Amino acid sequence: MASDTSSHSFLTSFVGRLHELDTIITLLGTNRLVTLTGTGGIGKTRLAWELVHTHGSAFSDGVVWVALASVTDPAMVLPTIAKSLGITDSSPLPLWERVCTYLAQRRMLIVLDNMEQLRDAFSLVADLLTMTTHLTLLVTSREALHIASEQIYPVPPLALPEHTTLSSLDTLTQVEAIQLFVKRAQGVRPDFVLTPTSAPLVADVCRRVDGLPLAIELVAAWVHSLPPQALLVRLDTYRLNFKNRAYGMPDRHQTLHAAIDWSYNLLDADEQQLLARLAVFAGSWTLEAAEIVCATNAMEETKLLDYLTSLLDKSLVVQPRLEGAPRFRMLWTIREYAVERLVERGEIDLLQQRHAHFFHSFVEQAEPELRGPQQDSWFARLADDYDNIRAALQYLIDHSDEESALCVVGGLGHFWWIQGHLGEGRQWLNRALAIPETTADEMIQTQRAKVLTIAGALAMRQNDTTEALRLFEASLVINQQLENDAGMARLFASLGLLAMLQEDYVGAQTRFESSLAIWRNLNDTWGIASNLGNLGYIALIQDDAMMAQVWLEESLALMRQLGDTWGIANALTNLGDIARQQEDYATAREYLQESLHLKSALDSQQGIAWSLEIIAQLAMGLDHTQHSVQLLGSATSLRAAIGSLRIPAEEIRANHIIATAHHYLGEEAFAETWKAGQELTLEEALTLAQAALSAPRLDPSPPVAQSSLSSSHATLTPREREVLCLVAAGLTNKEIAQKLVLSHYTVQDYVRSILDKLDVPSRSAATRYAVEQGLVAGFEHCKEPQRNLATC
Repeated sequence: MASDTSSHSFLTSFVGRLHELDTIITLLGTNRLVTLTGTGGIGKTRLAWELVHTHGSAFSDGVVWVALASVTDPAMVLPTIAKSLGITDSSPLPLWERVCTYLAQRRMLIVLDNMEQLRDAFSLVADLLTMTTHLTLLVTSREALHIASEQIYPVPPLALPEHTTLSSLDTLTQVEAIQLFVKRAQGVRPDFVLTPTSAPLVADVCRRVDGLPLAIELVAAWVHSLPPQALLVRLDTYRLNFKNRAYGMPDRHQTLHAAIDWSYNLLDADEQQLLARLAVFAGSWTLEAAEIVCATNAMEETKLLDYLTSLLDKSLVVQPRLEGAPRFRMLWTIREYAVERLVERGEIDLLQQRHAHFFHSFVEQAEPELRGPQQDSWFARLADDYDNIRAALQYLIDHSDEESALCVVGGLGHFWWIQGHLGEGRQWLNRALAIPETTADEMIQTQRAKVLTIAGALAMRQNDTTEALRLFEASLVINQQLENDAGMARLFASLGLLAMLQEDYVGAQTRFESSLAIWRNLNDTWGIASNLGNLGYIALIQDDAMMAQVWLEESLALMRQLGDTWGIANALTNLGDIARQQEDYATAREYLQESLHLKSALDSQQGIAWSLEIIAQLAMGLDHTQHSVQLLGSATSLRAAIGSLRIPAEEIRANHIIATAHHYLGEEAFAETWKAGQELTLEEALTLAQAALSAPRLDPSPPVAQSSLSSSHATLTPREREVLCLVAAGLTNKEIAQKLVLSHYTVQDYVRSILDKLDVPSRSAATRYAVEQGLVAGFEHCKEPQRNLATC
């Protein structure tokens, strides 16, 4: 095998890329020209080199490596190829004829490495293929050659770990990007090893450089003097200028800045301008956004797609996904470089302003759609552009644009609530509210009142009730001054949720009813449906299943009419819970399955956590104790990740599951099962939930020893036995309160105490216990008013 390797010294081991190697070999088996494309530092040359040394024997006449990085004159490409083939100048025949004669019947592979700067020689590649029969060419280039029969293979970055803190050390050590970091770090510090503490830091380093092999190598080499934590701190400042400490690397690979300079200098002026302007986007962007933000006149808009396509061809812009509407992005290292160019051009202020105005309009357009039949797609669109929206908000707040900032954060309230961005949402809301008020304009004040209500709602959901009340009171003052009915309706609904959080269910119902009355007067179907759902949930908490079902079914019908996925999912969750409590497991499964599917479509982590908890209760009722514990553990972990606390009624139900599981599994098995649940990925938790929803009911777990039951039985007070009898008779807390002349809250406390003492998760389980222990021989008589309840 002949080869010219003078410009390379790959003395380090090759890491990962097995899938890529297999794919390229397959492509070379069916295509005579394969071009490896990708940005500088992506590993095109290293991948081609490894392929030559591991699979070169597949070509009977050998492999020839032609290094073109130092060639700048297209006329020198043919002589460089000839030299690599060993063809001398001794013959009087033209060089082209000698090369073609030499290659005519040979079954060989020629690697043309680094062709991007030699566009005028691209046609030579096509001519070589035409003049030969069995020649195969493998080209590395930052852009495709765009000639007939070319098979392009975009080289991807190294695989990165999922963005989760739950990944184990074993999982992280299997990730290609981390493996490369460790290998290169050990090259300068042999005692470097991953630990449970350092592994997540290394994973963050690899993410921050987009899995770009050159960047990982440059950064890892500094482990000699900087531990991973220090590397992370310095990345933002030095990412483009970490120098390669290894000898023998090309100049363009000594820093990332030099690597990108190489590509930038190959662009024409219009392409350079667009690359710089595209740096204003954070994350990915759509073609529409690029045209509106980056094209400052009609001529630029007409040509923008051509220039964008050219940047895509040259691997300076990538498409993160192929399905759906096309989106584009830059690797972060390239974006940082492009930002420098945008500042140099003096256009950064103009582009940031255009960017902020575009996404202000985008959020305004999205807000009403978040409660309509296209809700799923609009939540996805906001999620896709969330980094851009953050950047726009930062600009508006920095420039004290009160009206626009309030409009954007007000439009995002529903998004933050459902997606679970509670803490971050509160930060943006408070920052927008902190912009000095410069006008008493009624429209701005209306928007401010709305933002105050949203901020209070998110604070309340994180159990910051003092701050929530302060914000609600400020909203109330403005809404009353403006006589803003819609604002008051929103505020009453939020105050109802706050009262529910404080277990003031009468106060909550009153506020929900006030909100409902206003929405009915305004003929606002969504407001009506939402508050019917709230009233249904309050009734459910108070064990008034009949009234809860009436409210919730009416809410569900209206939400289906509106096509509001979130509203439908909420109503279905609560209706499923009612069916579960009534042991109508078929109906419960049907409702909960549809609800979980809808919440997953919305990617609502807060909603999914709630559903997992209800399904955990269902699993416990079906005697699938381990499923129940794992689902509750996963929901708890999910809530912790997004900062969403359970309301008291939800906490009581969770505690019942935990107590019952402890009872049946024992301390050690419970701890292992709980830990397994907390470590589930979201996808794994959803799969487990589906399994729990389809699982048949098991035979009840073996009863606890009689001595234990007798002990639980003995701890019940006479009044608790009375309440247990009525629970067994099927009475609701409200009916028990009327019969025993007690307050509803007192009865609720008795029921909680009974469930805790008997160590059972539900009223139905308490009923089974009462029957099994002979506390009630038959309980129909308990419904008779004249009966002496003490005899039960």
